[in-house]
Amino acid sequence: MVTIVLDLLALSCALAMVFYIRSARHRQRFVRLIKGDPGTHPEALALAHAGYRKDVHGSVVYGLLVAVALLVGRVDWANITIVLALLAVPAVMSVWWARTALEEVRMARNRYALERR
Repeated sequence: MVTIVLDLLALSCALAMVFYIRSARHRQRFVRLIKGDPGTHPEALALAHAGYRKDVHGSVVYGLLVAVALLVGRVDWANITIVLALLAVPAVMSVWWARTALEEVRMARNRYALERR
């Protein structure tokens, strides 16, 4: 029974991963478009990169959750720590990207204020 539930979890995470990958691909195309425009403001490029990074992060998280859900039901409990340690990868990514998060929020607020005028 546990394996069935974990397989369903893996399936739902795989679907979420596919949607995040699709969104990341669209955002990557948008970033390339912005980079190709010589009149692009640096803040617009930074905000586009931020959205792309967040979608890549979601893809990695759900991809690893697929692997974890499939492996947890099929390995003995002694190795479960190693399997769950895979989730440290997106955690490190979050910490690394958090250093620019406040700057991205400031840029988004400035852009919103500019559009309201």
